[in-house]
Amino acid sequence: MSSLNRIEQKTLVAEATEQIQSYILKNDLRTLPGEIQLISLLGISRSVVREALSRLQHVGLIETRKKRGIVVKEANPIKIFDEYMPFIMKDSKKRNDMAYFRYILESGAIEFVVENGHKEDLKKIKEAALRYKSTAEKNSSHRTLHLADMKFHTSILNASGNTFLLQMNSVIAKHFATHGLAPHENSHFREVAGTHLEIADAIIAGETRKAQQLMKKHLHLI
Repeated sequence: MSSLNRIEQKTLVAEATEQIQSYILKNDLRTLPGEIQLISLLGISRSVVREALSRLQHVGLIETRKKRGIVVKEANPIKIFDEYMPFIMKDSKKRNDMAYFRYILESGAIEFVVENGHKEDLKKIKEAALRYKSTAEKNSSHRTLHLADMKFHTSILNASGNTFLLQMNSVIAKHFATHGLAPHENSHFREVAGTHLEIADAIIAGETRKAQQLMKKHLHLI
């Protein structure tokens, strides 16, 4: 089993964190040694070890469980991304960049779905577009309409079968929905409903480029 290197400069929490991460990866660990053992292995103080473990817990890499000790969790970078999104969304330049990033994700998903999507997945995309249309026609609340919009976008990402892509886009879409709750005329939502249906029909027809261009317009990038 790979070993830990002793750290002489006891104030370097970042180095301790990096050492523990490396130790987990090299040894494919599911549980970590306890604090006392880590102190001995690294040659650093309890406070530094605790701070390093706290950092790893904050990013969701480890957690402490009764009777099991320090457990290594499955990596979830989406958690950290979600925490930073409010700061990104408050900056207009970064928000515009994020909108284009969202388009890139969804555009790639559209291409994959057209090439590899199953009939059942395509059916769900059309159903999500029709549900949004029905919601818009009922003059539903803006929040309800934004949730329906998210479900339409999610249906496309679901059809791609890429879990990471779906999780990443769901975080972005959630924050755009929250940011976009400003009042709109009912005509706006009816226009969105029409665009959803056009995107769904283009995907089903195998018209990748058309679907991508419609999505780009839908996200207000052209």
